Amino acid sequence: MGTYLPTRPTKFCLACNRIIDAEAVVCTSCGVMQPLPPEMATEKRILPASLLCFFLGVFGAHRFYVGKIGTGLLQLSIPLITPFPQYFILADAIASFAAVSAGSRRSASRNSVSASASRPAAR
Repeated sequence: MGTYLPTRPTKFCLACNRIIDAEAVVCTSCGVMQPLPPEMATEKRILPASLLCFFLGVFGAHRFYVGKIGTGLLQLSIPLITPFPQYFILADAIASFAAVSAGSRRSASRNSVSASASRPAAR
């Protein structure tokens, strides 16, 4: 008996019009980035995330807004586990605000918080 391999959904590359995997981020033929699939896209806006980060970043409100509940809870719990919480929270809030702001400059759409806004870019 042969091996059953399910067929994966495909789509056409926007640049070279070749068939690629439907979940591909980059075309394997021409290297052009493809738009995110609708299930991976988010409706979160960058302006509210930046404002939450600036005003309530100490409490991790921006992390809850973009759906990162675990790091939001961690950021909320920092005052309970550190001897000098104000320094660590302030430093983390500044770093988070810088990351969100840098992510908005790297984003092509400038309208939504992408998954790459919370991760450093590969160089």
